[in-house]
Amino acid sequence: MGKAFSSICVVLLYAFLVLGRSAYAKMINFFVFGDSTVDTGTNKYLNFTKESGANFFPYGENAAEFFGKPTGRFSDGKVVTDFIAELANLPLIPPYLKPHADLSYGANFASAGAGILEATHKGKTLALEVQVNLFVEFQEKLKRKLGSVKSKEIFSNAVYCISIGITDYKAVFQGNSKLQLSKPSDDLVRIVIGNLSAQTQVLYNHGARKFLFMSLKDTGCMPGMRLMTNDGSCFAPATYLTEYHNMALEQLLMGFASKLVGFQYTLFDQFKFINARTQTPIKYGFFDGLNACCGCGRFRGLRTCGRNNPKRYHLCRNATTHVWFDSFHYTQGVQRQAAETIWQGKDHLIRPRPLKHFFMDETSQVRHRKQGKAQIASTLGFALSKSI
Repeated sequence: MGKAFSSICVVLLYAFLVLGRSAYAKMINFFVFGDSTVDTGTNKYLNFTKESGANFFPYGENAAEFFGKPTGRFSDGKVVTDFIAELANLPLIPPYLKPHADLSYGANFASAGAGILEATHKGKTLALEVQVNLFVEFQEKLKRKLGSVKSKEIFSNAVYCISIGITDYKAVFQGNSKLQLSKPSDDLVRIVIGNLSAQTQVLYNHGARKFLFMSLKDTGCMPGMRLMTNDGSCFAPATYLTEYHNMALEQLLMGFASKLVGFQYTLFDQFKFINARTQTPIKYGFFDGLNACCGCGRFRGLRTCGRNNPKRYHLCRNATTHVWFDSFHYTQGVQRQAAETIWQGKDHLIRPRPLKHFFMDETSQVRHRKQGKAQIASTLGFALSKSI
């Protein structure tokens, strides 16, 4: 009898721990802001954009068994935030604008083509400020539904992913920005960082405490930018801007962490991550780190993937052997490696902590404090006025 009772207690204790951990995990919501690197279909639901989408073949070709059709993801399958959600034992996070979407575990506000600056692709996509405003709208709705105390708990415990900025610099060189290069490049970076700082503080003032930031990949070395050089080498001006941006971003986050109570972050050094795979692809399980799988022209760098008709683009036989799926976006295999790197944080590419701590370590839970609208008096960068 005693042994049987002990066995029952062990089973019940195990069930309690497992179920308790599952219930705990459900409390950690995941909110995503950004551009095409993490867009999971937002632009499908915008009436004013037709160009900035990937809701057609061959996008999603290697995830047909999962999604059944292209979803608007700029990849042959899933994107990095899909894999992060899986690692966190969450369902895939749907676009906020998707009708009747289940937003119980978070929402994705990312919009392909979006920039940190309002002037980037203005009128064609959802800039970061618009995405943040939509989040505030969602927060108010949830507050009315659940009450102030419960909603504060949800948003202070949630993880906020921000992956954006590359379009602001790429657009300058491709003639899609009102800024162009009329301003010195260093000033441009400070303007971009200043606007990112402002929107991050808005999220903080609305309860956000745990952030995942993705630094920019080497813009100049993407297939679509190598076309701008005669010899096919990396386009140096674009590389310089993204390097400078990444340095400024890390300084900004260190400043936030030292001055904003409860602010925590994980920074993914995407620049070094992707350069390692383009320079030595075999080491990471790929065979081609220079040419896109889908596109046309040198390096298949012209962005014609899936547009109009198949005769206008070339598609490789096996996307799993490539680092790049189209002229600017990774294949699903690279997306998976990125998510696992971010989650585990076992190397210098993740600073200062692995992402898994935000989802699994109870000591990382941040209780909501009444701090008012805390501001950093002086941060690296300055916000861009709406007049530009």
